[in-house]
Amino acid sequence: MAKLTLTFKGQSLQTITLKPGEIRIGRDPSNALHIDSLAVAPVHAIIESTGEQTIIREVDVEFPVFVNGKKVVEHALGHGDKITIGKHVVFYNKDDIFGSERLEDLEQEPEVWTETDAKYFNGSLQVLSGRQIGLVIPLKKSLVRLGKEGSGVVVIAKRKNGYFISPLAEGTSLSVNDQPVKDEAVLLNDGDLIKVNESLMQFFQE
Repeated sequence: MAKLTLTFKGQSLQTITLKPGEIRIGRDPSNALHIDSLAVAPVHAIIESTGEQTIIREVDVEFPVFVNGKKVVEHALGHGDKITIGKHVVFYNKDDIFGSERLEDLEQEPEVWTETDAKYFNGSLQVLSGRQIGLVIPLKKSLVRLGKEGSGVVVIAKRKNGYFISPLAEGTSLSVNDQPVKDEAVLLNDGDLIKVNESLMQFFQE
């Protein structure tokens, strides 16, 4: 079943599982997804789920709803869609997308770091889909591998000038902020959205 995850500044606040029927999102505490913010209408959006699709609808033109950065009145949601309501972000994810993929550390000889490099120690990933939704993964080792052979493997390397992500296995579908990543290593920035096959994560760096 599909899920909605409410976030604010990258922090997961609430996750609900969608069932057939209608739910409401808004400032009123009676809403299934409650957003305590004056930038949000008492009832800001309505989501209707059937067996085949999930539709989000704007309630009041003065309180817009954005999906993937575009204003919508009515929109059929797809996996990984980013819904912006006021200053909050809601992610729509289909369950079990992460499946049996594992999050593994790939051992490597440690690098030598200085105090000037310390600001790069605080990188982490937050899982935004699948069974591990909401999980925060600290990126402490020199290399961290995501996934397993046969289902897509990428590696995040911690270097002195930041964190870099690149595909490790042939056939892996990897994108950063909806931009495909092929053979190159891409420098990650705070807030970047990473998609590995159908698994969605967000990168944070303090």
